[in-house]
Amino acid sequence: MSNKEIEAYLKTIEEGFIESERILLKEKASKNEPVINCDENGNIVSIPAKDIIARHRQYQ
Repeated sequence: MSNKEIEAYLKTIEEGFIESERILLKEKASKNEPVINCDENGNIVSIPAKDIIARHRQYQ
């Protein structure tokens, strides 16, 4: 594979991850569920899915 083909492949994978996250967040938001994640210090945090959607344009 050429570098151009690899870049196109990686872009497709990244777009797929974003779409999967968007679907997951919309489903959780419709059920009023939180997303469990960790902050920059490794502490576990619970964030409402609808707040994440509201803050990030790619999930809207």
